[in-house]
Amino acid sequence: MDFQKPILFVVNAGNTLPTTGGPQNLAVDQFGVFRNDYSVASAANIAASPYIYLAQGRDVTIPGLGSKRSDKLYATRGVEALYKITGSATANVQITTVGAISAKCGETLSLTLRLFSKYIDTAFFNGLTRTVTIQTPCCDCGDDTCADVSDSDIVDDFVAAINAEPMLSQFITATRTGTGETSTIVLTGKALTKYGNACDLTAFSYEYDAMHFKAFAYRGPETTQDYNTYDACDVFATVTTTQVASYPTGTPDEIRQLEKNYFSYQTTYKDIFASPTFNGSFSSNVSDSVAAYTTLYIKFFDVKNDGYSDESRQESMVIIAAPPTEATAILTRLELFYGSGAFVDKTSNV
Repeated sequence: MDFQKPILFVVNAGNTLPTTGGPQNLAVDQFGVFRNDYSVASAANIAASPYIYLAQGRDVTIPGLGSKRSDKLYATRGVEALYKITGSATANVQITTVGAISAKCGETLSLTLRLFSKYIDTAFFNGLTRTVTIQTPCCDCGDDTCADVSDSDIVDDFVAAINAEPMLSQFITATRTGTGETSTIVLTGKALTKYGNACDLTAFSYEYDAMHFKAFAYRGPETTQDYNTYDACDVFATVTTTQVASYPTGTPDEIRQLEKNYFSYQTTYKDIFASPTFNGSFSSNVSDSVAAYTTLYIKFFDVKNDGYSDESRQESMVIIAAPPTEATAILTRLELFYGSGAFVDKTSNV
């Protein structure tokens, strides 16, 4: 978590930006953009505003607090970063192929896989390492000992060995594609167990694990002396990763966790109790009907008054989590203030 003063707005599906009134007139959970005089920041007037506020109507009345509101947001002064992340509920698994196999009869071939994930790394040093080894058929009398053995037979033997290995088979599925000389081993990571949210609201329980792995195809058996940390010199095949593992982003569970993390920054009641029935001022705006939220981030330094002082400026952050359609409408409005294209798309960086 960044060392910042953060405020999180979770926007409901179907939210409409207000066209009249001020923050005090917002409906429950309605999100809006307002000018420096607390009038609505419309498409026509937002660019000329000295600064703006973001606000959302509360669904719980808290004495002394009105609508939930951000600090002053300036178009240029103090702006540190503006970016957006488009959510995705899909978590890709790694897919790696072992192809272009070349082996002679009577050879020993090994395929070593080293698997990594948060929980695998907890249980095994430098990843979970397992090796399967096969023996190519012996040459019949009169056969050319330099001739290649059928790739199809080698692939089938490796596929069977990997799927039968007690540890590897829990995390990897091996299949074959192609025929004859085009036969290829396809190694597909299995989706890992998703860890659920505990009933205890104070538990930081959202987490998602992802597994990636390395593959080494080489001649000879595995030895403890020659520990595989890079491709061996005497390889019999080409290893290619065709799809990398990824995490889901912006899922309802992830946004719910952000609500817990940042709750204390936006209310006078700082505690979240373990039992939901004791939390009079905490409620969640997250909906499971939204597959993945788009998140907009505004990072900025508090603007200091003119003149010298020995104080340091505090960094602040606004996070807006909204369904894709509503996020587009909000982004369009904010880009009229910050400038077209001001929000950098960092979706590919997560």
